[in-house]
Amino acid sequence: WTRHKRLCVPVMVKDFGEKGRGLVASRDFKIGYIIMKDKAVVTSSAEVDMYPLDVMDCGENMSRQLLQLPEVIRAEYFQLSQSKVVFNKFEEDPLFGGIPIPAVSKLAVAIFLNNRIGNKIYLSLSLINHSCYPNAGWHHTDESYENEELRATRDIKNGEEITSSYLSNFEALTNNKVKRQEKLQGSWSFVCECEKCETCEDESFASLKREIEKLLPSKRPPTNLAGWKSLSKSHERLVDAILTILGKPSPDFYFDFKTLASFGQLARNPNLVDKGMKLFLQSVDIGQFSFHKKEYETHKKRLLNWKRNLSSRKSPDMDEVTTFL
Repeated sequence: WTRHKRLCVPVMVKDFGEKGRGLVASRDFKIGYIIMKDKAVVTSSAEVDMYPLDVMDCGENMSRQLLQLPEVIRAEYFQLSQSKVVFNKFEEDPLFGGIPIPAVSKLAVAIFLNNRIGNKIYLSLSLINHSCYPNAGWHHTDESYENEELRATRDIKNGEEITSSYLSNFEALTNNKVKRQEKLQGSWSFVCECEKCETCEDESFASLKREIEKLLPSKRPPTNLAGWKSLSKSHERLVDAILTILGKPSPDFYFDFKTLASFGQLARNPNLVDKGMKLFLQSVDIGQFSFHKKEYETHKKRLLNWKRNLSSRKSPDMDEVTTFL
């Protein structure tokens, strides 16, 4: 029952041969419809840099967590795909620097590195294969990141494979086929043969994609109002470039629309606040992710609480900057 309850969703597990297992829709899904929810079974905040002690510590941590799970769930974890990069290194040096690493630790780490979403493993979501033109995406439902919901980002037909992108939103948007393939080969050891990679590359937005890479905001905030005005205009160009390529607001870039509203507040520009919140709402209505909805309502209240500052000509103080960043 434990296993059935978790997989009692409108999808089927299918073996795709060399591609491995994947998920297939067993009914039609409209864009924004929820496909399933999944809860993390294993988590690790440790960075694994392929040093012997890192691998052993992470492996032991994984093993302890797995022993707390029902046997059927534990078995499913060990059926997930393994990182070829990890095992290739183990084959070159079985002792890995003279330190013997328990086989179960090697396997646990190889599986974790190949299937993690952030720093967690979700058994059902881990079965979803990559596509550079995905039809589904997931997002956490609360700040704990323990629970994720998978929703259709395009209309999905009964019998169609459910896919997501392993690349970041900006990597998927701006990288050409060569860069995408290099990233996927280096991180997951496979060559993507999705619809986008098998067709001729559209170069019409090449210059715009290069501009997007230059416009990605710095993590260092401005120190005066002039700096915020400049940053807000730069971010508006970034958002406009995203919309030009995509054609409409996307839930993948909800945070960038929210940021536009924040920068508009800090730059004392009501038009940018309105523009950012309008795009934010449109992306929420399209994606229907519950966390995005909560974020939209929270941000709307935040802007209302600080509205009196919007007409000010003073630079935002540290409290206001901290609130909106």
